[in-house]
Amino acid sequence: YGEIVQSTITFGGGYFQCVGFVSASIAAVSGQTDFTVGGGGCAAELVGRGPAVPQGAYRWIPSSESATIQLGDFPVWTNGCGHVAVVTQVQGNYSFTVAEALGTNGVVQTRTFLKSQVPGWLSAI
Repeated sequence: YGEIVQSTITFGGGYFQCVGFVSASIAAVSGQTDFTVGGGGCAAELVGRGPAVPQGAYRWIPSSESATIQLGDFPVWTNGCGHVAVVTQVQGNYSFTVAEALGTNGVVQTRTFLKSQVPGWLSAI
């Protein structure tokens, strides 16, 4: 996907990173290759507003007991530059499993989290 900005796909030694992984996931499913997070390329920039492009394609949902995370949503963490992943499985209303590119080795992995561990997520409109 040539249109996906190289700096969001790799970092440091050229390893796959979280924003690039989410961008590629969106491109694979929808054909949209213009998902961006803003000038810094940090996942934390997504909190409260959703991606800069495509406009209006996602909405920010703050985590709460009544909010429901769904398959295909993008939870966003805010520590440091932040982190974003793709929900691949939902276990009731309290936990979910994600696919993510995390760390310095570029490996895509899965992990399970409690909904209370994230400030919120992006959901397609």
